[in-house]
Amino acid sequence: MSDPFIAAQRKRKRWTKWWRKHIVLANVVVIGSLIVLYLIVFAIDQVPGWLVRLGVGPSGVALVAGTISCGFGVVGMLPPRNVASVLAGALCLMGGIVALARGFGLF
Repeated sequence: MSDPFIAAQRKRKRWTKWWRKHIVLANVVVIGSLIVLYLIVFAIDQVPGWLVRLGVGPSGVALVAGTISCGFGVVGMLPPRNVASVLAGALCLMGGIVALARGFGLF
């Protein structure tokens, strides 16, 4: 076995032992991450309604939604971790391009 492999294995074991000793903190991290994810999804779902209340027209809402979706798509595709992340990034990017096209009146 190579030296970097042994070092990585020891590091994993140290992290595992540390999280086992701090199980309450591990639960807080997991539950907190899920709450933050839920709040982000809720905010993204509510953004078009907030923009309409502020007086932004439908094309402006489509432009904002398309820009956000394109941003998520590019960020999802930049470090290609696996096929699923690239596929999800590509779908977000295509959805953003369609929303931008609607915003500019091409569809």
